[in-house]
Amino acid sequence: MKSYRVDITPGAAWGAPLHADTLFGHLCWALIYTRGESALHDFLVAFDGTHAPIVISNGFPKGFLPRPLLTPSTSTSAVKTPTDLKKLKRVALLSEDWLLKAREKLSEDSISAALTDDTQSIGNDDPWEEELQYHNTIDRWTNSVRAEGGFYQSTAFHLRGSELSVYVKNDYFSKTELEQLLDFVAKGGFGPDKSAGLGAFAFTLSDYEFPRLNGANAFIALSNFVPAPNDPVVGWYDIMTKFGKLGGDFAVGPSGPGEKHNPFKKPLIMLRSGSVFRDESVREWYGTLVPNVHSNSAIRHYGIGYPLEVRL
Repeated sequence: MKSYRVDITPGAAWGAPLHADTLFGHLCWALIYTRGESALHDFLVAFDGTHAPIVISNGFPKGFLPRPLLTPSTSTSAVKTPTDLKKLKRVALLSEDWLLKAREKLSEDSISAALTDDTQSIGNDDPWEEELQYHNTIDRWTNSVRAEGGFYQSTAFHLRGSELSVYVKNDYFSKTELEQLLDFVAKGGFGPDKSAGLGAFAFTLSDYEFPRLNGANAFIALSNFVPAPNDPVVGWYDIMTKFGKLGGDFAVGPSGPGEKHNPFKKPLIMLRSGSVFRDESVREWYGTLVPNVHSNSAIRHYGIGYPLEVRL
């Protein structure tokens, strides 16, 4: 598979963090709007359980990757004070350069020691800062705020930093085709409340491949994912519940003939990025397209995981 890095510069606050499954949904709608439903149908058929034509990571601040979720350190030399312990708990990201070097013999002890070493700045907190935004709904009959439901709030996310990086492996689209789909998404905005200006961004697409690691026996998931039945089960992980919503035409209208308008997917438990699993031969991808997530049986949820090879 060909590998790329998408460097994204947000132009405004976003309605949601950049997760792989949400970006995949945007790309599917971009494919429908630019090439038609048959093009999307052919693309989804290519996910046949034995092949994933495109593998997408979450978006991370440029130069950082998710901190691996490993067994907590028991070393007294790594965690010296309560301040050190608080610092370690906050760190959600590690420097990409440091992690690619340290992954040859990765352990929580080595991560903790490096994080508490004042001479190294390898860690970073959660990059997404949540902010409440307040709104008024004006009653056009009275030209004033409605008495009921007129004042409400929504959540917006600001990126601590200037750029995000998304990693993509793909053997279905050409580089030009992928760039065109991303350009369609960038012009329309990412995530909820795009019509209010949220989710605007600019991007560049470049060739990029993580160096292979000889003797790799595990992987770090660079995206939230849902394991397939034949995926490895020995590892360290955290879970999240995804309350997905439909996009595009399905966000405002029925998702099929005879269907009532229902933009909400069923809640779905996913493994968070940073989860680590042992596998003696690390594959190109893990996870699956998840069925039965909506009353329309044709709708799937992107649960494919992007793996980064490590050796434990």
